[in-house]
Amino acid sequence: AKAVQVSGSHADAWLDWGRFSDRLMTMEGTDQVFPYLNPQIAPVIVGGYLQAILQGSLEARLLIPRVLWLLHVESDCSGVVMEMDASTSSVRSTLVRHIQLIPVWVWLPWIPQLVASLGKGEAGVVTALLLHISKKYPQA
Repeated sequence: AKAVQVSGSHADAWLDWGRFSDRLMTMEGTDQVFPYLNPQIAPVIVGGYLQAILQGSLEARLLIPRVLWLLHVESDCSGVVMEMDASTSSVRSTLVRHIQLIPVWVWLPWIPQLVASLGKGEAGVVTALLLHISKKYPQA
């Protein structure tokens, strides 16, 4: 991860880091409660994908549904609606840190998925994201 952080302008490196971490989590899957989420690896995956988006990767933008799925699974695993808090390392906090950095237009194609998430555990983060979008694109 340190090499990718040093070469922060390389979208492909961030995307590869996210994919590598995603494969690692998929292979690991040893948690008996929910085998699809490793709470230590999931934020790394999301961070890699979101950093690749920040660096202009079109391919990474197509992985936003995976980011939203990881957010959903994390909120399902927690069993409670968590407040937006960027102090803990989680998918939620990683997404909160990137909301203001990623161009708003990147989220526009995914508005239906975001609206569908409003009634679920991830509603706090999704609401903040939708409010952020609506300020820039009120007709969206």
